[in-house]
Parts: sequence; C-alpha cells; structure tokens
Amino acid sequence: KLKEFPKWLKKDIAAKQKVKEIKKELKFSHEKFFLTGERWLIKAIEKATIGNRNRVCVWLSDQLRDDNLTIDESKIIINEFIKSIPQDRHNEFTYDEAEATLINRFNLPKRPPAKRI
Repeated sequence: KLKEFPKWLKKDIAAKQKVKEIKKELKFSHEKFFLTGERWLIKAIEKATIGNRNRVCVWLSDQLRDDNLTIDESKIIINEFIKSIPQDRHNEFTYDEAEATLINRFNLPKRPPAKRI
C-alpha cells in the first residue's frame, strides 16, 4: 500500500499544474510555443535545485533557442522558471540573472533541436 506519493511524482504533478496555470493566464494562441516551451519548462523545473539553478537556466535557454522560440517567448518561459524553482533566501536566483543568461545564450549559434527529452 502506497502511504505517500514519491517526491519525484509530486514535483512532476506540481510542475504540470503550474504550466496549466501559465497557459490559462497567458492565453497564447501559438500552439508551437506551448508544445515546445512547456516541455522544456517542465523538465527544467524538475532538474532545478538551489545548487544548480544557473546551470539549469543555461540548459533551458539553449533548448528554447535551439527550438526556435523567440527571445520574447523565451523570456516568458524563463520568468515562469524563476517563479517555480526553489529559492534560497540568502542567495536568490533573480529574473535579471536569468534574463542575462538567456540573452547570452541566444547570442550563440543554434544547435539542431533535440528530437526527444
């Protein structure tokens, strides 16, 4: 008998719920934005910990760039990433840091988009 959901399952459910809320809130009609942005956002939220937030932000920025999202679409995803990841009250990972990372990564050449995650 399962007494409690595993932590990874709770985190996955929470991440998916967060993305549903984002969709309703933003009401984008561009389906590719959500198909692409949603999958990378969920994966990034799953990966993010206090010790690796910047590294995951670099990874997320690369995925968004490589999947041909615009910088403006990617800023929305990065903003939701920042709002959804664990924060350390003594060492907060800010939107300004994440945006600087995103802009830096968007200035690099694209790689072929990932086939699967």
